[in-house]
Amino acid sequence: MSQQNYVYSALAVRDPAGFGEAKSLVASFRAEGLSVVRSCDLTRRQRELMLRHGFLNVLTKGWYYLQNVQGMQSAPLLSFVARYCTERFDEAWHLSPELSLLLHAGIRKLHSKLVVYTPLGKNGQLHLAGFGTLIDYKVKEKLPDNALTAIEGLRVIRLPYALLKCSEAFLRQHRDEIVR
Repeated sequence: MSQQNYVYSALAVRDPAGFGEAKSLVASFRAEGLSVVRSCDLTRRQRELMLRHGFLNVLTKGWYYLQNVQGMQSAPLLSFVARYCTERFDEAWHLSPELSLLLHAGIRKLHSKLVVYTPLGKNGQLHLAGFGTLIDYKVKEKLPDNALTAIEGLRVIRLPYALLKCSEAFLRQHRDEIVR
């Protein structure tokens, strides 16, 4: 029996009421391509059921991620950042030049501080339970649309602009990752 099945069966024995329903909810969210959900996407009963059976974990207030045995991977975190920032800032945001460059290089393991540039920011920090911090950095002007592109739903700076905007120290530090 796999570790995942053992964990789920142990939970089902401990509290069998609603286990099947919770498991089918997870399957339906995954079928829709969702790995992160807002509390408003769930009824209170669904949220409590999924939390009780270990299928859902709190990311930050009002946001949850679907659990898997390995814990949260980069993909759900990237999905959260894309959805959260779009809901909060509409199209007026993009990732920092450094994060943009890492994503262009195919690096999906992100650092503990995710920086988003937006004219609508408040220079605030949003703690992501166990996964770091999302920082909304207020900028005076929005980059022109031709300077931006999307990678996995994330608004990133196009490669030439990102290279120009990254610090020399960052480029030296991540040289091996970026130049493969």
